[in-house]
Amino acid sequence: MPFALILAIVLLLVLVVDGLRRRKDRPERPANPLRQIGQTGRRLYTRRNFLKLAGATAGGAALTYSGIDELFDEWHRTQVRGDASDAVAHLVKEFGENYVAFSALAYGLANWALPGTAVGRWGQQCFTATACGLPVLWTWQRVLGGSRPSDEKEWGPRYRPFTDENTVSGHTFLAAIPFLVAANELGHPVGKWGMRALSPMTGWSRINDERHYLSQVLLGYGLAWESVQAARVSPAEASPEAADPSE
Repeated sequence: MPFALILAIVLLLVLVVDGLRRRKDRPERPANPLRQIGQTGRRLYTRRNFLKLAGATAGGAALTYSGIDELFDEWHRTQVRGDASDAVAHLVKEFGENYVAFSALAYGLANWALPGTAVGRWGQQCFTATACGLPVLWTWQRVLGGSRPSDEKEWGPRYRPFTDENTVSGHTFLAAIPFLVAANELGHPVGKWGMRALSPMTGWSRINDERHYLSQVLLGYGLAWESVQAARVSPAEASPEAADPSE
């Protein structure tokens, strides 16, 4: 069984056990998961963030059409990749698999049913950040139509609308969110910066395995960052009686 899946199951069990233990304290139940998604979506889908999206697309295009993407891919393949990097990449790649998104859903529902746990609050934000960022990810991937290094298609990372679906790294997006949320929740600087340092590792693994170009990884990571910032829950929003935020 993959290490990332084992860790996800262990954390879910910790959430359930801790939540059952705290039930006697009657902790206040947070807003339901759909309402949390609505609140996060209002913060994520703003004019300012759409301008950021356009700027990120332009930045990715600059790396793509200048040839930097392909030069970086060749440099990494010839100067960095080896047995050791392949072993590390195999381990960290697992954090970007689809079951990470499904585990985030389980955390969100468990936190609603058994509130009051630190793991639950972390899982709730992972769930809402993932749910709100996925529509942008899927649209970005399919509309721009960039290809993978390993596919060896003639247009490579350059944009061919609706031709391919690899312009943005989905693994990078999914894997970065849990670490970035943990960084926001941890108070100690060592833990906070440790989580931030781990957050791009799955993105690096996609470059190492020649599954994505540099610009595609950066776009996936940038989307994860913005989604996590939008999913941060204030004390007022944690209550089911909280008013919806307005933009």
